[in-house]
Parts: sequence; structure tokens; C-alpha cells
Amino acid sequence: MKKILLTTLLLLATACARDYGDLTETTHKNIDKIVGWGAICENGTVRDVACGFNNRGARPQKCESGAWVDNGDCVDPDDCLDDDTRVVERVTCLDTIGDQMQKCIEGHWTDDGLCRSLVPTIAPHEGRFYLETTPIQISAETTGTTIRYTLDGTEPTATVGTLYTDPFVIADGGKKKLKAKVFREGMADSITAVAEYRVIQITCSGQTKCYDNSGEVTCPTEGNDFYGQDAQYAVLGMCIPKSYTVSGATPEEIVTDNNTGLQWQRTLSGNTYTWDNAVAYCEGLAYGGHSDWRLPNYRELESIVEYGRSSPAIDTDAFPGTFSDDFWSSSFCADNTGYAWDINFNYGYFQGYTKISSYHVRCVRVKSQSEELTFTEEAVSGGVVVNETVTGLQWAKEYASSVNWQSALAYCENLNYGGYIDWRLPNIDELKTLINRSRYAPASDFPEMPSAYFWSSSSLAGNALSAWRVNFDDGYVSSNGKYNDYLARCVR
Repeated sequence: MKKILLTTLLLLATACARDYGDLTETTHKNIDKIVGWGAICENGTVRDVACGFNNRGARPQKCESGAWVDNGDCVDPDDCLDDDTRVVERVTCLDTIGDQMQKCIEGHWTDDGLCRSLVPTIAPHEGRFYLETTPIQISAETTGTTIRYTLDGTEPTATVGTLYTDPFVIADGGKKKLKAKVFREGMADSITAVAEYRVIQITCSGQTKCYDNSGEVTCPTEGNDFYGQDAQYAVLGMCIPKSYTVSGATPEEIVTDNNTGLQWQRTLSGNTYTWDNAVAYCEGLAYGGHSDWRLPNYRELESIVEYGRSSPAIDTDAFPGTFSDDFWSSSFCADNTGYAWDINFNYGYFQGYTKISSYHVRCVRVKSQSEELTFTEEAVSGGVVVNETVTGLQWAKEYASSVNWQSALAYCENLNYGGYIDWRLPNIDELKTLINRSRYAPASDFPEMPSAYFWSSSSLAGNALSAWRVNFDDGYVSSNGKYNDYLARCVR
């Protein structure tokens, strides 16, 4: 019976020209002698007779104790001829030639005999933090292809989706699902590659040093006391460094914030103003060739505070001559409209004062940053995670009660909640994003926020005994001794 089958296979092999690829002549003869090489060609149809092909359809693969079948398993030795290798694999005869075996070199065979393009590679890979300044690259191993992608979770096709040409960045924050697919004429479309990102759009606070309860220290390693501070996560890339460009001519130079796009008055008037006069001053200002200046709202003004500096708490290369004193914002206090918010640039305190007080002014132009953010709750693995789409941050809804600063750091570092173990204590800039100063008691849109103080991971520059905190009763930002007990809410 084996001899009859062998003879039949050898006759069938003559119906198609043999394509040995890189095999040696010795191997050719050995395989022909035992089983026969080729496939039945009938108008380009697919047959299951082929010797010496692995699942890429190109090179022999030996089955030491049995025989290969379509699913890649080595089956009963009785199916082997003369104790040698037999591979049963789908191969396709070309319609246009009719007598030549087709090889799937830059793809892989599908169950229905089609040669499919390989899945594209996306970098950075799925599940990682992604900053809006980080480019995404998509590559294809199969040559001569085009790649299309989508960011809204829809399926890309040969005509639907953005054509990939160069690395790109995602311009808005929150959760994003990227889908990419490879297309090549004459080949089946690739399987869809999927990558999910949390796009982080929060700038660093400016803190670059580590502290314990009494002074500056070498930044501790993971697992040790005081690990998880502001500066340590900034180094790990959890925020975007502040960046400015100075343009124009003295004395009307303009500072452009490269992250927010806001443009700032660089040269200050030197005078102080009541709140009403500060509003009028900016609206009437002609400076640097522009006349559309305005008084910044509280989110805009606090975006230029540097919490790694003091006296003044600002980048003095970008903003020389800044007074270590109070500067007005355009935002008034929710509990008393006769008061407005200002920042003291000695350290960066944020507080409300009566509008008849007289303070400094720095005007801003271009787009206005919204004062409110939106929070959505998501039940995950027995916990509730609160997502914010503008910054891309995720917050634990549960929080620790009555902990000092060192314990607050440790609580977040050790937290296993909502299926995540990479929680951390937020820096002061991250914690401030939870404030909505148009509200009062609590001054936040965060669900079920208590009107109480919460710790940040940022120490007070120039006084390591204290760390920054936020009072969510009224929105005040201040510092206090690290031995005090406040609440702690974790972020990731």
C-alpha cells in the first residue's frame, strides 16, 4: 500500500514545477525519493499535498517521530513514509502560471490558503503611560505595504483610517485605543494590531530634589522610607517638563509656554493694581505687537509656578524680574465675589483676597484654558477608579484618613486598588487639577470629595519641614508641617 501511495504522489508532483527555495540538491533528492514534492494544480485551486513545508510555507521542518498536519501537530508515526518527514500543509498554485507552487515569504498562510500580511508593530507598546510629546511609530515587516490606523476604536480598512507615513503624537488626553492594519495588493489584509494608551497631559511641578522630614536627602530607592516623592516620578517621565520660548525685542518680549500655547507678558509694569484696575490694565495693554491681552484665570496663572524654586517660585530665565509677591488672577472666590484669587510668587501660595487690595499683574494672550475638568467613575476589580480626560490621570475614589506626609507616601506606594498596583501620591500640580474654584465646600467636581486637606508628594522648596497641601473646602493651596495628619488620595 505504501508503494502505491508513493508512486501516486511522485506522479502528482510532476503536475507542478518544484520550488525548493534555499534547499540543497541533496535534500531535494531525499524528499523526492521518499514522498514527492509539489501540489495538484487545477485552475489555481488549493490542495493539501505538499512535502517539506512549515507554517510559513517556505522551508522544510522535520517531524522526528510522526507526521505534520494542518494545525502544526506531529501525529501518529504510521502516517510517516519510510520513517522520514512528511508535511501536510496548504499551498496555492498561481492562477496566471498554473504550474508553479506559490510561497508565502513575507506573510503567513491562512486556513483558506491565502497569504496574509504580517501584523504591524506599534511603539510604544500597549498599556504604557504616554505623554503627548512622545511620538508613536507603526512599522510593517511585510514590504511594499501601506498602513492605516484609527484612534477612535473603529476598524481601519484600505480606504478608512489615517494613512501612516511618519511618527505622530496624540494631541488630547485620556484613554485612547489605536488600531492599525497592513495592506498589500495580492495579499490578504493583516490582522489588526491594537494598542491602548492613557495620554498624560500634566506638566511637572518643577521639583527636582528629595526630602525627608527635616532636610534634603538622596532620593530613596523603592521600598524605603520617603520613596514616591514628586521629583522621583518626574525623573520616571510621569509628567511633561515645563518649556518656554522667548521671542520679540526688549522691552516687549513675549514668553510662549511650549506646552499650553499661552503667551505671556515678559516685562512687568512694576506697578500694583486693584483687581478691577488689573482687569482694565490687561485689556488696554498694547505690547509686543498685540492688543488682545487679558488677565489670566487661576489655572493659567498657576501653570507657570515652579515648586522647585522660591523667592520667586518661577523660571527666572524665562520670567526675569518677577516679584516675590502677589499677582492677580481673573477668577473670583465662589463664597464671596468681593474676593478674587491671587498667587504669591514667593513660594507659590494660592489664596483669595479682597478685590480692593493692590497686587502685581502679568497679562496673557492666545487661547483660554478651561477652569473646570470632567470626571467619570469606573468600577474596576472591586474598586472605583475616577478618570479625568483632559489630563489623562486616573484617581482612586477611596482615600486614606488622618496620615502624616511620610505615611501618605507609603500608603499610595503600597496601595492595591481597582486592579492596579502602580498608585502614587500626586504632586502638587496633579492635586490642584481636582480643584474647581467656582465651587465651594467642596471646591471640586470630583465625586464625593470631602471638604478637607489632602497631602501632595511635593515638599516646600527652602523649608523641608513642610509639604504642599490643598484645602478642598475653599481651594486654597498652602504648605504645613509634615508631622500633621491630613487625607491622602492616590493617582496613576
